Amino acid sequence: TLDSGFVKTCDELVIDCKESEEDYISCVSWVTEGNYLAVGDSNGTVDLWDVQSAKLMRSMTGHSDRISTMKWNNHVLATGSRRGDLFLHDVRIAEHHISTLEGHSQEVVVRNNFNMYFKRS
Repeated sequence: TLDSGFVKTCDELVIDCKESEEDYISCVSWVTEGNYLAVGDSNGTVDLWDVQSAKLMRSMTGHSDRISTMKWNNHVLATGSRRGDLFLHDVRIAEHHISTLEGHSQEVVVRNNFNMYFKRS
């Protein structure tokens, strides 16, 4: 977890937060507009941080393995795991997990230049 004096750059954030070889930050993603940073870890948890105030806004669980990719679309965060799960989270609501996309048999990885489009049904 981050303390109140956490650093402002992603490189330092990853280094300062790494606790052990088994418990580590595996993925980070800045919200498109705003001061929020999603931090995924090796245990399948995604923490949403307000960088401006250096406060943890919420922790989102559900994945059973390392978070390997994250992509924002406004207030919805798509997270992919090593196990092949792809979850959609609406970060504005308490029951954040709004959808699961199935069909991947391997780790989900999204390249930086890939645009992910999805809509709620």
